[in-house]
Amino acid sequence: YVEEVFAVVGVKHPLAKRECVELDELRGCPLVCNSCDADISFMETIFQTDYQNLDIIASSNESHIPRELTTGGYCVGFIPARVAMRHLKNPGTGQHPLRLVPAYRRTNCISTKCARALSPSAEAFYRFILDFCARESVEVDQYIHDYYGY
Repeated sequence: YVEEVFAVVGVKHPLAKRECVELDELRGCPLVCNSCDADISFMETIFQTDYQNLDIIASSNESHIPRELTTGGYCVGFIPARVAMRHLKNPGTGQHPLRLVPAYRRTNCISTKCARALSPSAEAFYRFILDFCARESVEVDQYIHDYYGY
């Protein structure tokens, strides 16, 4: 499924009083990210530069590290819309999501091997994931639309 990506800052960050931010405003800001290939590729794509040219102060395979660094510091991270929605519903998290203008989206996918049949339990789990993502995508998109009014 396709989902929107938000920037996220700590509540003490100078941008935390805003709802939206243009990507150009984040150039030169210290960044944090998960060290998985998908997140690194996403950052290279949106900033149109190589990973080495980004001001990434920390990356980690531990998902709580980028979260803690954005909460406690003045760096910027990126989160999917479903996580942004949770922060918007509960502003006491210490993080503040910023909608990117223009909006940036990423595609999440799940795959199976064509030549190999899934076991009944694997097939049920596969269907559950597809249904869950479809429902959550609709809920998140509607909440974000209602929250921002567009």
